[in-house]
Amino acid sequence: MADPSRLSSKRADAANRIRRAMNAEPFMVAGSGRFCTRINEAAPGVIQVKTGAEGVFCGMLPTLGLGIALKVWDGAGRAAEVAMAALLDHLGVLPAGQRDDVLHPPIKNVVGLLVGEMRPAKSWLG
Repeated sequence: MADPSRLSSKRADAANRIRRAMNAEPFMVAGSGRFCTRINEAAPGVIQVKTGAEGVFCGMLPTLGLGIALKVWDGAGRAAEVAMAALLDHLGVLPAGQRDDVLHPPIKNVVGLLVGEMRPAKSWLG
């Protein structure tokens, strides 16, 4: 879907319609405050990402003609978000204004106190 040029015209049209819809209404992809929504709003036409069940994350980078799919083994959604953010950063498409929030999201306890942060391993992307 990121590069529909090799698809039939009918499928290419469908892929383009889906991408346009995701760009026009990023809130409808995942809802309020979600990683998908924030990233899709911050980089329309550059990034379209969507979380799935059990630590699955997929994305389209049409300006690069790439698709991304990842699965976090333990099914943790927050780890999948950090992994996707690290990939987007590595590929040079992560919006600068989102960088700190999505690469190092805070971890708060049940009363809202900051108790740590998530972050990708330094060696994860080489």
